[in-house]
Amino acid sequence: MQVSTSLRCGILLICATFCCFKCAWAQSNNINKLTVSILVFSVEQRNAFERVAAEFIKQHPGTAIDYIAADDPTYKAKSVMWLSSPGDIDVMNWPWPSRLRELSVRGLVEPVSDLWGMPYMQGYSGAMKESVTVSNNQFAIPYASGFWGFYYNKPLFDGHNLDVPNTTEELLETCLVLRKFDVVPFALGVKTPWPLLAWFDYLNLRNNGLDFYLSLARGEVPFTDPKVVNVLEEWKRLIDNQCFFSDAAEYEFHQTYPMIFRKHAAMLLSGNFFTSQIPDSVRDDIGFFPFPATEGSLDNIAHYELAPTDMFIIPKGSDNKPLAKAFLAFIAKPYAQRLLNDATSFIPTHPDASVPDDYFVDQGRINIYSAAGVGQYFDRDASLQLAQTTQLVLRDFLESGDVVEVTSRLEMARQSLSLPDATTVEN
Repeated sequence: MQVSTSLRCGILLICATFCCFKCAWAQSNNINKLTVSILVFSVEQRNAFERVAAEFIKQHPGTAIDYIAADDPTYKAKSVMWLSSPGDIDVMNWPWPSRLRELSVRGLVEPVSDLWGMPYMQGYSGAMKESVTVSNNQFAIPYASGFWGFYYNKPLFDGHNLDVPNTTEELLETCLVLRKFDVVPFALGVKTPWPLLAWFDYLNLRNNGLDFYLSLARGEVPFTDPKVVNVLEEWKRLIDNQCFFSDAAEYEFHQTYPMIFRKHAAMLLSGNFFTSQIPDSVRDDIGFFPFPATEGSLDNIAHYELAPTDMFIIPKGSDNKPLAKAFLAFIAKPYAQRLLNDATSFIPTHPDASVPDDYFVDQGRINIYSAAGVGQYFDRDASLQLAQTTQLVLRDFLESGDVVEVTSRLEMARQSLSLPDATTVEN
């Protein structure tokens, strides 16, 4: 099946636009310049950051914002270099709150506890503050929370008399019906394999709960544990019944979006970043439902969700810490968070920030607020090394369905790592 690559080109253009020339706000050499690294996933998000820069400059005349941007894989690769290179970056977009402890211990990030003492920060939840706290100091300002779940083509469901599944057993039954009509049940692209972690995370959360999920991510539990085996066995049922796009390894995740729009595939397990890529012409055709419960855990496992939270930090080596703190103070306020989140369907972390009147945001908020607790995402909650190995092994699992081989490889990887990151990044 031929899948459009227009979005991929768009993302490359975004990164080229940001990385190959200086931001329009930073063209003068006679101004106080702030260099900010950002992780970019859409044109809409890029435009939102441009609006934030314009508003910040209005409030701080004589300043400029120089954005340095990258897509997800590139940002992960460059983040360590930026942190350890004094003077390169003044403010960093940081999507890994669980690693703040490691950064603080290594002296790589500037405390911002004084900002958390300001009146405009007092509305933040205790849990949100705790997520950025190490040894009674705060090291980041959160500004956006995402949400995950299934996006599905409603006309496809209606045409085959399908209801939204409430359990994983019903999810499998839905897949079997769709296969009879040559519809791909799940769109999935794993050329870059990080999307597989969502499947692993949700099946783990639904079967074993949040505490076990976190223990596994931190490297405290062997992958040969029967609870992990059970997760993979349940996933294997979907693999064996050909529920996934057969050419998943040949496509990036975003390249499979058009399969949903064109009714070639019925469902996509994705974060809310997907919503900004839905064409207006089919937006009303796309619905949302949470990852279903598992049959055996309906009565004894609470409902947990993935809610990745993005934040900003100040590298210790920043050459412009006063202006960097002014920028974080601006980002912490409701108005700036509305500017950043309105166009991208993220949920502001400030409780007083307004949210757009949007179906998907409403569904995401309901889902998160009804959860007993949230995880970030495996590649945010685990050490970088463990997360990278896990997603590569899971890509092979999607092809082979071999539970014994996969658990063995993952456990060997866990044991081969001393895992200081996994055990010291607890918030």
